[in-house]
Amino acid sequence: MPDPNATPPEGQPGTPPEGQPNNQPLPATPEELQALLQAESDKRVSQALNTAKAKWEAEFGEKLETEKKEAARLAKLTAEQREKELFEKQKAEFDKQQQAFQREQMLNSTMIELQKEALPVQFAEYLLADTAEQVTENITAFKSKWQEALQKAVDERLKGTTPKGGAKQEAPAGSFFDTINKNKIR
Repeated sequence: MPDPNATPPEGQPGTPPEGQPNNQPLPATPEELQALLQAESDKRVSQALNTAKAKWEAEFGEKLETEKKEAARLAKLTAEQREKELFEKQKAEFDKQQQAFQREQMLNSTMIELQKEALPVQFAEYLLADTAEQVTENITAFKSKWQEALQKAVDERLKGTTPKGGAKQEAPAGSFFDTINKNKIR
């Protein structure tokens, strides 16, 4: 009778995977099997948690540290100084949003101007400037360059040889025009 604790040959069911220690006895009871499975799953879950924690710290750790330092610095300030800091931070954020809004408005007006001039609106991003006057100057300069480029492209397309004329055909005798010419009053 074969030994129940003997390990089967490699590749057979019940064989531990390569790299695993072969000295663990097989569980004899369902409780031992359950305990072994629980221990293995606990080990894998803790590995996954450690990996996720390391990934999270790599991604957000620097930001978290900066926020902690900022909170510690703010804690040392007086209430009036904290309010002033908060106000400055909110003001900076508001200014940033306002600049983005103004840029969007300028982009829209640039697109409208390009449509009025019958120019492609895809170039609006490139013609964008700080003021409406600068945008108008950019559009005017672009329009002249665009017209030159279009004219050059059209000329290039139309360039070529003129078609050769066919053999000149004589009107047949007794044609309509001959009859008119003969019947002219002189």
